[in-house]
Amino acid sequence: MKLRFVILSLALSLTTGQLWAATGNIVARVQGVQITDPNLFAGCMIELDADPESKLPAIGCSAKFLTMGCSGVFGPKDVAYRKFDLAQMAFALNKRVYLEFTDQSKADGYCLATRIDVLKD
Repeated sequence: MKLRFVILSLALSLTTGQLWAATGNIVARVQGVQITDPNLFAGCMIELDADPESKLPAIGCSAKFLTMGCSGVFGPKDVAYRKFDLAQMAFALNKRVYLEFTDQSKADGYCLATRIDVLKD
C-alpha cells in the first residue's frame, strides 16, 4: 500500500509542471522588433508574420508577438538580449526563424520566446 502511494506521489509530482505550462514552436519571419519600457512586455518584443496562438490556442498567447524578456524578469538579461539580437538580424536579413515559446512566462499577455534559431533559406 505504501509503495503504491509513493509511486502515485512521484508520478503526480513529475507531471504537475506539465499541467500548468504549455510550450509551442513556430517558423516565421520577423516583421518588427521593439524595445519597450522594462515594465511593459518585459522590455522587448518581436512581431511575427505567423501567429504563435494558432499553434497552441489553449495557452492564450497574444497574437503575432512574443516577448524576449529583456528586462531580466524571466532570466538573465544577457541571454534575452542575445535572443533579441538574433531576431534583429533575422529582421534585417529577411530570414525565417524557428521559435520555441511558453505560456509559463508571460508579459502583459505575451508569451516568452525561450529559443530562437535563424534559418538558412
